[in-house]
Amino acid sequence: MSPVPIARLQVRPARLLEAPAVGAAALDGPVLKAQLRGVVCGVCAARSRRALEGIPGVEAASVDLDSGRATLRLSPGAVVDQEHLRRALERAVVAMPVRRLIERIARRRRGSG
Repeated sequence: MSPVPIARLQVRPARLLEAPAVGAAALDGPVLKAQLRGVVCGVCAARSRRALEGIPGVEAASVDLDSGRATLRLSPGAVVDQEHLRRALERAVVAMPVRRLIERIARRRRGSG
């Protein structure tokens, strides 16, 4: 499904019903790669990146909206698990009323509501 432009944001409507969550995560040396679900717009991606960078031991993070992947560069000896990621993403959630509004607009644009 192609993105629906809403107020100059690229939104992936199919992902709107999921809260940001962590799927599979893999550690490759000092780099942790994780699949994220529920990151639906550029705002969500930016908030998620900032939240992930706030985890102790994370030197830098990036979140790719299109693929839903996060990449974290860890400090030497840092231990970051899925629970750390989950808690950080909970703090990054865009307020539910905003998410509902975006969902409503996306449905209207698709002609289904």
